[in-house]
Amino acid sequence: KGRISHDGKTQRQIGNDVAVAKAFKKLGMNVTPREDVLTYKAWLSKGFRVKTGEHGVFVKKVGTLFHSGQVEPLREISLITGQPVEASFPA
Repeated sequence: KGRISHDGKTQRQIGNDVAVAKAFKKLGMNVTPREDVLTYKAWLSKGFRVKTGEHGVFVKKVGTLFHSGQVEPLREISLITGQPVEASFPA
């Protein structure tokens, strides 16, 4: 139960990643699961929000996912300068 494979992922994680890649491939998109395709809450935790009008892709056992092209940085006001501060996409 929960055995780790050679790349540090469980069989369930590998299966989920394959399902995500296949779902986006059907839409003509090559993606890297856990990097450029995340849930709504995961994007928020990274400082991004889903753009208005965007629809996610539902993947069974994973949830609704959004591609990096469907999000934009959250705007925050710096407590030091009072100017807007934007997050940047992860490298």
